[in-house]
Amino acid sequence: MKYEKVSIIDNHKILSEFYELSFKWNEELKPGQFFMISEINPGETLLKRPISIHGYENGFVKLLYRVAGKGTKKISNLKRNDDINVLGALGNGFNTQYKGKNIAIVCGGIGMAPMAFLSQKLYLDNNVDIYLGFKDEVFIPDVFNSFSKDIFISTETGSIGTKGFVTDILDVKKYDIIYTCGPEIMMKKVAIMCRKDYVKCFVSLESYMACGVGACLACVCDTKYGKKKVCSDGPVFDGDEIWI
Repeated sequence: MKYEKVSIIDNHKILSEFYELSFKWNEELKPGQFFMISEINPGETLLKRPISIHGYENGFVKLLYRVAGKGTKKISNLKRNDDINVLGALGNGFNTQYKGKNIAIVCGGIGMAPMAFLSQKLYLDNNVDIYLGFKDEVFIPDVFNSFSKDIFISTETGSIGTKGFVTDILDVKKYDIIYTCGPEIMMKKVAIMCRKDYVKCFVSLESYMACGVGACLACVCDTKYGKKKVCSDGPVFDGDEIWI
């Protein structure tokens, strides 16, 4: 983990409120980790924003984020060669050591952000299917097309794919391991489905946080082992630990 000022290589709009930001980073990264990002002169938006690692290749990091408030709105207006403050990489990341497994990666909306990097790491040694759930507009990262066997899509409006929720099209019994990230209601349902059918499940939690290193206690969550911090104990947890 280190704290640096870095120059933006690219920062562009992908879809609706989704943006992709990239910069150079010379330390190895794990899928599921994240960075705390802020402007050089943050003004009233003093706190850093946690943003998941979307991709990492040849020393270049990609972050996928959604504009959800003043802080991320100001970050979205930054251009190439603008500087930002970066703290990372933070969090424990996903377990990617499996081989020969049937794996499902289940994403809801911006929850796809850390899962593209994950699919790239898992694909060479496993059979990987991608499940994507959206409200209406659909965005499929290129990496999913390159590093997955099949992609299944649901939209709440029925504009593309199956109408309904992504959990409606997921049969957990087909898989050895399931990784999920997205709205809590979706992840909770996936974890409970997996628990019922004895399928290994990993979830990547999202939470408001101020520091990213476990000092502020703003991101505490309940687990069967007591209270844990999403930033430093997570953000990745075993699905059997939470929502008991």
